[in-house]
Amino acid sequence: MNRRDILAITGATVAASVSSSLLACAQKGGDKDKVPAAGSDKGSTTGSAAPVDPHAGHHAGDRHGALTMAVAHCQLAGDACLAHCLDLLGGGDTSIVGCAKAVRDMLAVCGMISALAASNSPHLKAAAALCAAACRDCKAECDKHAVKHAECKACADACDKVIAEASKLA
Repeated sequence: MNRRDILAITGATVAASVSSSLLACAQKGGDKDKVPAAGSDKGSTTGSAAPVDPHAGHHAGDRHGALTMAVAHCQLAGDACLAHCLDLLGGGDTSIVGCAKAVRDMLAVCGMISALAASNSPHLKAAAALCAAACRDCKAECDKHAVKHAECKACADACDKVIAEASKLA
């Protein structure tokens, strides 16, 4: 097994993990708009009382859903960009070194933001400023290669969305 195979397997594993998390989040969010079925006790003011959900209001991650989704998308785009950079570096193209380093930093900070946003951490605001800075650096490097490499363009665009969402916490 060579380095390219390892990167492909790792990338596919990360993508599957993030995709399943996004799907679960999307499905959870879709339940909010459902109307109770006819004849059910939910929402009824007559008859027996509706069961009380002991976990109602405990969805801290929902408060930062747009940021979490932007970060997840950025991580997917960043993983693809970094894998592409490594392929180019392996082929001798050193013009992409700065991009690879910036993407690596952005991925580390985005991982931190995901965890802090999910728990509604009091450190989220400070971390969001760091995340926006890392995404600005990553976007600047990716923009240098965006015309030539679709992965860099996608990563730069995803970083833009994170910057916009993170700035809302400032």
